[in-house]
Amino acid sequence: MFKADDVYPLTIVSDRYSGTYSGGKYTAWNLRSAPDEVWYDDVTCATFFSSTDIPYGVGNTPEEAVEDLKGKLKGGNNENSSGKVVDCRSFDYPNT
Repeated sequence: MFKADDVYPLTIVSDRYSGTYSGGKYTAWNLRSAPDEVWYDDVTCATFFSSTDIPYGVGNTPEEAVEDLKGKLKGGNNENSSGKVVDCRSFDYPNT
């Protein structure tokens, strides 16, 4: 079981497209809110997930998504669903 204090800020959302573009039913973000693009139309959402540099976790449960995010932030599996490798340690987070 995860503790919310392990990653802060933390936003967990149920994926609008059931993982079609993100790779999981839930996504976890080390941001105050999920990026707006995750709620947009198919093309925008697919483009966002295939090109984003923002680290995010995915899973079939909220807990799995958070654990995936924590692993990426710690320098573990840092490959997003598109196969794009993201260097989470040097990511310049937006002011959200």
